[in-house]
Amino acid sequence: MIMIAGNLARSPRSMADVTLGRIAVSVYQAFSRGHVRITATDPEVDPAVEERMLSAPRDLVRLRDGVRRLRDICLQPAVTNIASRVDYGVSGRSMDEPFTDAELDDWLFAECSDAQHASGTCRLGAPDDARSVVDHECRVIGCTGLRVIDASIMPEVPRANTHLTTVAIAERMADRLKGEKGEVFG
Repeated sequence: MIMIAGNLARSPRSMADVTLGRIAVSVYQAFSRGHVRITATDPEVDPAVEERMLSAPRDLVRLRDGVRRLRDICLQPAVTNIASRVDYGVSGRSMDEPFTDAELDDWLFAECSDAQHASGTCRLGAPDDARSVVDHECRVIGCTGLRVIDASIMPEVPRANTHLTTVAIAERMADRLKGEKGEVFG
C-alpha cells in the first residue's frame, strides 16, 4: 500500500495551528516491486530494504488520480467549514493551490510512504517457479525444516489490511501441522 495524507488544521483562539485530522489516499495492490536483501550473517544486522514505491507506472497514475480526488474532497464545504487550512501532507502547501503535473509527481515521490502492511517477500508458489520462496505447505524451497507462515507468503499484495488473511494462513497451517504431528500445540 502506498499512502499520501492531507492534513486538516484548525486555530482555536488559545491554540497554535495543530493537526486535528488526516485524510489519506492509498494505492492498494501496488504493482511496484522492491526487494529485501540479507547483507550480513549477523542476525542483529537489518536487511537492506528497497521498496521502490511508484516505480510501476500504473501505481503512479492511480496515486495521482487519488490525490486529485482527495483535493476535490478537501475543498468541499463539509471539510473547509471545520478546518482553517488543508495541506498536502507534510509539505505545508495548501490544497487551495493545485499542483501542476510535474509538481504533483515531485511531491508524490517526496512524500509517498508505506502503511506497514509488508507482504509478498517470501512468495508462495510452485517449487519450479523461480519467483517462489515457499511451497504450498509453507516450506522454504531448498531448505529442510523451515517454514514461513505469515503475510510474507502472499503471492501478491492484497487490496486490504493483511491481518485477517494472515490469521487465516496461520490457523490453516496450525491445523495441518497438528495433523502431521498428531499432537496439539499449547
